[in-house]
Amino acid sequence: MNKIKDDTFTQDIFSENDLKDQAIIKSIASVVKELTIEVVFVDVETLEQSSYFLKNNFY
Repeated sequence: MNKIKDDTFTQDIFSENDLKDQAIIKSIASVVKELTIEVVFVDVETLEQSSYFLKNNFY
């Protein structure tokens, strides 16, 4: 496996459970970077989502 591509990363990132969702996303991103697996965040539709991913170096 060399790529993870899933829209569930972006669907509820700013929901009422956003701190838990963001912690999960950060953890997954950290693991796949260590394993040199590419992560593709699909369905990024808002400036808020885009800013979050860029701010956290998820690109």
